[in-house]
Amino acid sequence: MEEDFTVHSDAMDRDFDVEVYGAGGAPLIVLPEGNGSCSSWNDHGMVETLSDRIDDGTIQLFCVDSADPSGWYFAEGAARYRKKAALSYIKFLCQEFVPFVRTKNQGLPILAGAGIGALNAAIAMLQHPELFGGLLAMSGTYDARNIVGESFDDVWEQLSPVDIAQHLTAAQKKSLAPRHLAFVSGQNVSEDGVKTQHVLEAIFADQGIDATFEYWGEDVTHSWMWWQEMARQMVPCLLSRDGLEERKRCGILSRAEIAASEAEDVFEARRQDLAGAQAWLDNASENADATSKRLDAEKANVAARADRARALQESANALWSARDAAAQALAEAEARARAAQDEADRAAHALSDAQWIEGEAKAAQASAIEEKRRAKESVATQKDALERARYAKTRAEAALKAAAAQKKA
Repeated sequence: MEEDFTVHSDAMDRDFDVEVYGAGGAPLIVLPEGNGSCSSWNDHGMVETLSDRIDDGTIQLFCVDSADPSGWYFAEGAARYRKKAALSYIKFLCQEFVPFVRTKNQGLPILAGAGIGALNAAIAMLQHPELFGGLLAMSGTYDARNIVGESFDDVWEQLSPVDIAQHLTAAQKKSLAPRHLAFVSGQNVSEDGVKTQHVLEAIFADQGIDATFEYWGEDVTHSWMWWQEMARQMVPCLLSRDGLEERKRCGILSRAEIAASEAEDVFEARRQDLAGAQAWLDNASENADATSKRLDAEKANVAARADRARALQESANALWSARDAAAQALAEAEARARAAQDEADRAAHALSDAQWIEGEAKAAQASAIEEKRRAKESVATQKDALERARYAKTRAEAALKAAAAQKKA
C-alpha cells in the first residue's frame, strides 16, 4: 500500500513530497540519498527489501524529499545559502514533518537514512532525541568538515554530529539513553565516511551514550545493494526491545566462535610447524655431528697445510731475496753495458765520420792522379812540339843563312 502526500514547510517556504508505505506498525522516517527525492528508497529497492515487514504491519515507512540539492550537495552555492538550507531542513523535519507523521501514526518514529540521509538523520536525532524512537544510519559521514572543507564554521558545527555529540545537554543525553541507535558502515575504500564513524563512536563512549557501531567487511561498498542488506538485518533489531543488545551478543558469540575456530586452526598449524621443526632439529643435529667431525679433520688438514705453506713461504722469501740481489747485480751490469754501448756508439759514429772523410780523400787522390796524368801528357805533348819547333827553327835559321849568303854572293 502506498499513499502520496504533500507537506508544506513554513521554515523553508516550499512543499515536500511524501510517500507512505504500509498501514501501521512502527513508523520509520526515511531520509533520501542521491537525488534527494522521496522516491529514493523505492527506486533503489529498499522498500522492496522491507516489504514483508510493511505488508504484515510491522513497520510503516514515511519517505520524504530532502533539501540536499540546496544544502549539502550545493557545493558551488554561496555558503550562507547552503547553511540556511541545511539548518532549515532539520528544523522542518523536527518541527513540521514529525507532527505530520504523528497524524498518521502515534508511535515515536525511527529515523533511517543512507549516505547523506544518514547524516541528516543523525543530526536530527542528536539535536532532538525526544522526538524519535531510534536511528539507523548507514554509510554516513558525520563530520561536516569532510563535506564543506575550509568553509567550516560555528554554523556548520551545528550540522556536524561529531561536534554536536561533544556538546549535548544533560536533557539530550537523558533522552538518548533509551533510544536504539545503530550506525553501520562498510570498510571498502568507497566508504569515505567510515573514519568519521570511528570518531563518533569514541565521542559516544566518552559521553556515556550507548549505541551500536558496526563495521562490515572490506568488500562492503557504498551502495544500495549493501544498504538493502543492512536495512534487512538492522530494522528488526531496532524494533525489538533488546534487539541491538541481542545482536551485539550474537556478534560477540559469532566473533568468539570464529576466533576459537581460527585459534584451533592456528594451534593445529603450530603443532604441525613444531613437528616439522623437531624433525628439522633432529636432522640438523645429525648434520651438526657429522660436520663437527669433518671440521676436526679439516682443522688438522688446515694445520698441516699451514705448516707446509709457512715452509714454502720461507723458501719463496729466500728465493725472492736472491732474485732481488741478482736483479740488483743485473741492473748494475745493465748500467755498465749501457755506458759501454754509448762509448761504442760514439766510436762507431766517429768511424763513420772518418770513413766518410777517407772517401773524400780517396776521391781527391784519384782526381789528383788523373790531373797528374793529364799534366804528364801535356808536358810530353809540349816537349814534342818544342822539338818540332826547334827543328823548324834550325831549318829556318839554316835557310836564312843560305839566303843571306846567296844574297851576298
